Amino acid sequence: MNCRKPNKRIYEMVEKECKFENNNILFIDDCKENINVAKKMGWNTCNADGHELYKIKESINKFLKKEID
Repeated sequence: MNCRKPNKRIYEMVEKECKFENNNILFIDDCKENINVAKKMGWNTCNADGHELYKIKESINKFLKKEID
């Protein structure tokens, strides 16, 4: 893809490739800078590292509940 986070271009490329609306994306990352760009794109986000599984699980459950409602 010739670019890396937090370059906004990578997020745009993901949206285009996946063909999901931005509000239907859940982005999990341990870097606050990457999370901030995703939030500006309208994505759902979770700032957590691999040791914060409870945060990841809560974010996924909240995201899925939003999708069901």
